[in-house]
Amino acid sequence: MKKFLSIFFVIMFLFSMIKISNVDAKVVHDFIIPTVPADNTDRAWYISSISSTGQYMLIASLTTNPRLYVSSDYGVTFSEVAAPAGGADKDWESVSMNPSGQYMIAGCYPGRLYVSSDYGVTWAEAAAPAGGINRNWRTVVINTSGQYMVAATAGARIYLSSDYGVTWAEAAAPAGGINRNWRNMAINPTGQYIVAGCASGRLFLSIDYGVNWSEIQPVGNIDKNWSYISLSSSGQYMLVGVLAGRLYLSNDYGTTWNETRPAGDNNKGWDDLKVSSTGQYMFAYDSPGRPYFSDDYGFSWKEVYSPAGGSDKFWDTGAMTIDGQYILLGNGWGHVYIGKARFASIAKQYIMYNISVKAEQSDQGSVYGGGSYYNGSWLTLSARPNSGYTFTHWKEGDDIVSTSDIFALHVNQNRDLVAVFNSITPPTTVPPNPIVETTTTTTKPISQMNQIEKNTYLMDIQQLLISLLNQLIVLMKNK
Repeated sequence: MKKFLSIFFVIMFLFSMIKISNVDAKVVHDFIIPTVPADNTDRAWYISSISSTGQYMLIASLTTNPRLYVSSDYGVTFSEVAAPAGGADKDWESVSMNPSGQYMIAGCYPGRLYVSSDYGVTWAEAAAPAGGINRNWRTVVINTSGQYMVAATAGARIYLSSDYGVTWAEAAAPAGGINRNWRNMAINPTGQYIVAGCASGRLFLSIDYGVNWSEIQPVGNIDKNWSYISLSSSGQYMLVGVLAGRLYLSNDYGTTWNETRPAGDNNKGWDDLKVSSTGQYMFAYDSPGRPYFSDDYGFSWKEVYSPAGGSDKFWDTGAMTIDGQYILLGNGWGHVYIGKARFASIAKQYIMYNISVKAEQSDQGSVYGGGSYYNGSWLTLSARPNSGYTFTHWKEGDDIVSTSDIFALHVNQNRDLVAVFNSITPPTTVPPNPIVETTTTTTKPISQMNQIEKNTYLMDIQQLLISLLNQLIVLMKNK
């Protein structure tokens, strides 16, 4: 247990040391229209996925010769993927690829699941889920290594694979193992954190690779039409959207939630959203409407003006690289747009605050996470007690800030936080000093004492001599 705790605190220390670099810049994406797919003709571009670097892109149209198209050159050119389903038109509903682009999974609505392990060159049907029959595969996700895949059906169940899509097992836990109208899912790189959302239902979170699930409630104990979900690499940052509703953000692994407003205090048709690996960059669009981008953990948002001349469009699909550098956008009836980030120099727009952390007694424990951070950012503070002590709380002045030894702090002002520890070592019993602790209080000469006082006085002297003798014996033994 101590070994695991030591490793945990080392990880938290390294994570707390990551700070946003102090640059006077904002992120701007320049968009182009690729020459292909589909000979640059208008299509109902519906689903897409992108690798971590942006080199590999996968996109599909929903109607009018619905096919899959893949790019291996950052979206400059696309080629049709003929292998899935024999190169026939299919109602492609969901696609996902791992960060390297090697592993891909695609699902039809209705139809089958197909898996590729060679960057989309060849494909094989995943026959195992749901008994190898046609299903309405609404959403699919894949982790970094490609080992863990999750697929969910509209009006039925969630299925898990831990062997690159070869075999599958039903995840019985979400929603009590009953049929649900699963709409979207998200998975972190390791596959440990999975979030699944229902249309006109609830959100469910698994932190053990889909074995067990618990309900999370961004807006309380009510049903919502959860449209899209995205996670940071660690699972700390979660962004979820409600179709014809609002966006909600969690920075503490789904424990607490706050509304974030890219388009002001308005309900919007949030149809897709993405979170970068660190959680710093976020991307969302409403349809019909505009795409929005955040480079400060969802604290503030900017409209992405470039695609389609900055006009409202029926955006139906979007994807973003894990570093926020490339964005792929597909119009519900129109073109595909590829955006590459650049940093535009501007006057300094972020205020930095100093977060001071210390232990109340430096010999009782250590603290991590202090430093200078941008306004609106989040950081993790941690306190580690030394042997013989236990952490009790964080305080600022006379106010208790948190009773958790590790907690997320939203930066919006200078802070001076103190970690308080208490001793858990039993107090050491110190033998009374016989010279100091004598019970003789009389100052009378012995000739003036009565017999009772004389006896008490003599007994005190006797006890003193015995005590001195015992101490002398101890000293001699130690020699």
